Amino acid sequence: MMQSSNLAEWKSGWPVVLVGVAGAATSSIQTVALSLIIPSLSAELGWSRAAISVSFTITTLGALLLSPLVGALLDRVGTRRVAIVGVLLKAAALAAVSLTTSAIWTWYLAWIFVAIAAPFASLVVWTKAVAGRFAKQRGLALAITMTGLPIANILFTFVASTTIAAMGWRAVYPVLAASALCVVLPLAFFFLYDQRDLLRRKAAEAGETVQAALPRVLGHGAEVRDALRNRRLWQILIPGFLVSMSLGGLMVHLPSMVTDAGATPAEAATVFALAFGPFAFAGRVATGVLLDRLHAPFVAGIAFILPALAATIFYFANGDITWLIAAGALAGCALGAELEGIAYLISVYFGQKNYGFLYGIGFGFYSIGFGLGPVVAGYIYDSSGSYDRYFVLIASALLVAVPFIAFLGRYPDWTNAADGTAADT
Repeated sequence: MMQSSNLAEWKSGWPVVLVGVAGAATSSIQTVALSLIIPSLSAELGWSRAAISVSFTITTLGALLLSPLVGALLDRVGTRRVAIVGVLLKAAALAAVSLTTSAIWTWYLAWIFVAIAAPFASLVVWTKAVAGRFAKQRGLALAITMTGLPIANILFTFVASTTIAAMGWRAVYPVLAASALCVVLPLAFFFLYDQRDLLRRKAAEAGETVQAALPRVLGHGAEVRDALRNRRLWQILIPGFLVSMSLGGLMVHLPSMVTDAGATPAEAATVFALAFGPFAFAGRVATGVLLDRLHAPFVAGIAFILPALAATIFYFANGDITWLIAAGALAGCALGAELEGIAYLISVYFGQKNYGFLYGIGFGFYSIGFGLGPVVAGYIYDSSGSYDRYFVLIASALLVAVPFIAFLGRYPDWTNAADGTAADT
């Protein structure tokens, strides 16, 4: 019976997951391309790499400030409308980056435009659609959606590097914008229907409002004011922030960490490729499968503690390439698991009513943490001459914070919780 229910979810919901994979892939294209064009941009315009990298800070601030607002809009009008407009806005913003002049303020202005547009086509949008269409297989559906991120790292790195070689850095963002328009926009137009979109027509035919019809399908959910006062939300968000900060530093500085430990540049490249390719992919899928079968806080806690284990191994590896690969693998698995863990925990503990807004807050916390991580790691290295203190910092912080996830308790039952509160099951 349960297997039949699972198959029914996939039979009706697989197109939404397909759109989600494509959307997730294009949600990170601006970051993938930026890492490749920095040398060319610096050589042509004479800007420092630090000055160019401010664009990354601008986008993380945009995610922090706008993701909750985008989430609230999703809760109110549905995913389809926001996604289609968001893809158009983001494509226009990306294309505008190529118009940068020798005045660095034009570079920052272009990235402010990207920072405003990107949240409207971010993971908040795609996970909202998927989470609403799946219940029994939500973890796996979110995991498959998130595989768009490692796919993007491989595919768009190739596209961007090929474009730079053929036409120069100014062509990169228009090409990526065209990719998003040609792939994601048609998929969203034809296949992206979340539960609100599906119910809109049926509710109109029945003379009922969508808001009244949704609880019958998705159950109820926590009110925003109650969720923000609920300890469980912060028991999810704070460890999520620390995990993202840890992984941001590990991802950006991983090649340097490996070579500083005594490995060759070729070995460092191997560790990086393994960590954020196959291991990141495997981490996402494995976490999604386990979230559907085991108690989610237990699964998320294990996933969130992996960066601490990676940092500990880096600290004691002493140049042993086997241990360095093991540390990179753990970091890669965590990078594949953290966002879907946050998404899943928020959906089961706070319901679907205001999921978009609440996950928007979580994604904003995640984004700013991921942006701060490389800065913290770089500062510690510059001031001490090694990454050892960074390893100690993130291992200690996660070992203290992550166990709080274990105290989230049983899942609330939102089925008949019309007043915004629910009893634990």
